Amino acid sequence: MIVFGKRLYGKVDLVPGLFYVATNFVHIWYVPLVPLGSNLIIHEDKEGWQGMPLGLSFKSFLVAWLRGASIAGAVIFAIFALGEPGSRYWIRAGICAATFVITKWAKVFTHASPDRARELAERVGLSPSGQILLDLHCGEIDEDEAVRRHEALPDDDGDDDDEEEAET
Repeated sequence: MIVFGKRLYGKVDLVPGLFYVATNFVHIWYVPLVPLGSNLIIHEDKEGWQGMPLGLSFKSFLVAWLRGASIAGAVIFAIFALGEPGSRYWIRAGICAATFVITKWAKVFTHASPDRARELAERVGLSPSGQILLDLHCGEIDEDEAVRRHEALPDDDGDDDDEEEAET
């Protein structure tokens, strides 16, 4: 049985709680092969994802291929190592596995820099409260400042609280 299709790989430029970038690839056995374009993902669940096209993100494309190659290399070298006990194939398999782990969890590969986060936020058109979350996630403000800024935002619910207070 051959498993193939289209799927998102290369999750990078993450801004927790807001968005990230991923590239849609044609895959075979879940190994990303042909990039079809990158997307700014705003929401993803079991049903699918919502976002907007970005063109091709070189970082996402490269990270996807690096992760796929490192997994494949780890498996192949481990198989060779089983056939040749005492060989250096285990070291090569370990290097491949470490490469996968680093590209999957190291913030330099996964998270957006403040400048990149702002660039992506402009494309999305974040609301003022979203901009506050972005500043908080980028470490530009602390939680107290975020609360102060949020309280200073105009009331968007359409109610005029001042008139209600004047009537009571």
